[in-house]
Amino acid sequence: MIIVGTMWPDVYERLRAVGPGPEGGGRGDDPAGSLLEEVRASSRNAREVLAMAQRFDLAAFRSAEWERAAAAAAIDPRIANALRHKGDFSLPQALAGVPELLHRWNTADQPCGKALITAAVTARSAGHRLTVPAGFLEAVAPAFLNGRQRAAADGAWFDDALAWACEPVFPHTEIALLSPYGQAMGRVDAYRASDVLAGHLDINWGTIPPEVWPVMVAAADLGARRQIGFNAEQAGYPDVARAAWQDEADQGNLNAMFDLGLLASTS
Repeated sequence: MIIVGTMWPDVYERLRAVGPGPEGGGRGDDPAGSLLEEVRASSRNAREVLAMAQRFDLAAFRSAEWERAAAAAAIDPRIANALRHKGDFSLPQALAGVPELLHRWNTADQPCGKALITAAVTARSAGHRLTVPAGFLEAVAPAFLNGRQRAAADGAWFDDALAWACEPVFPHTEIALLSPYGQAMGRVDAYRASDVLAGHLDINWGTIPPEVWPVMVAAADLGARRQIGFNAEQAGYPDVARAAWQDEADQGNLNAMFDLGLLASTS
């Protein structure tokens, strides 16, 4: 009989590394000793099985495997969808993780977490950079909650929502609804919503609620405000565009002054 299986490398190493227990303490001495002996026996069995196995390390797909996957995508929409995320995940991760990610979103009972992610996806649709600072998310997310939900939130709502949003859908993977990004080692500067989820939600500047635009402008930095202002104008909110460009104009930015003048002449 031939058995083929897969195992995460850290699990493999942990099972191989577990050593025998201390001398004595045989079964039946006490309940705790009996349980420990069962755990040790299980570990010994795992080591013995792994010692018999022929191990193949597959760190990444080779080019020929990607080519076969591309050929299979013509008849299998699941592989076609997974290949669209080739730059972010391995093919097995995408095949397993993308459906689970959408399931987590669709079934989540986490209104603050979902509001946080909606704020991140809406921001990028409005013209913000793909990575969104935590302060922006904390300021904009309440706009996607109703009054009852805002009243029920406790003082830790943001930290709890952020932890839920950033939790990988599977252990040992990076597939999550929201992911931290940083410029320096060991520091989180901003967060990026999953491209998978952004495509699933299909939010665009034409569907963003009118009350959300001014909140985004107030929360964004000057660089992000500029593009948000342009999209707000296109969406039919000239007052939001004016507010987005005013600070830059007051600081002497000629482009912002020009945009404000053009806006005034067409309003």
